[in-house]
Amino acid sequence: MEILNDPQTRLINLIEERKGWEKLTSTPEWLKLVTTLQGQADDLQRNIIYHPLTSLDEIYLQEFRKGQLEGRLSVTVTAETILSDLDFEISRLKEQLDAGTDTTSGAGFRSAP
Repeated sequence: MEILNDPQTRLINLIEERKGWEKLTSTPEWLKLVTTLQGQADDLQRNIIYHPLTSLDEIYLQEFRKGQLEGRLSVTVTAETILSDLDFEISRLKEQLDAGTDTTSGAGFRSAP
């Protein structure tokens, strides 16, 4: 368990994880997924905004559509949040490791990917 708490090992693992997320979000399949979800979200927004409710029963349908909309919009935001969190943690670990290294040796981690 001690190895998992080692900042250098954790940094390497986080960098690899970030590379995986970058690879995923840069594929044509990801772009197609995001484009499809955005098209569905646009349709749901138009339906929610421009179709007035004509009965009380339609309130439930509209609330369901709002949930569908939120789900579709959350996919890309979630990926962006994960990447942002990884960037923050990587920067924090690099600073931690640089603070503990001799800066004249050139062995710091600030230049790591």
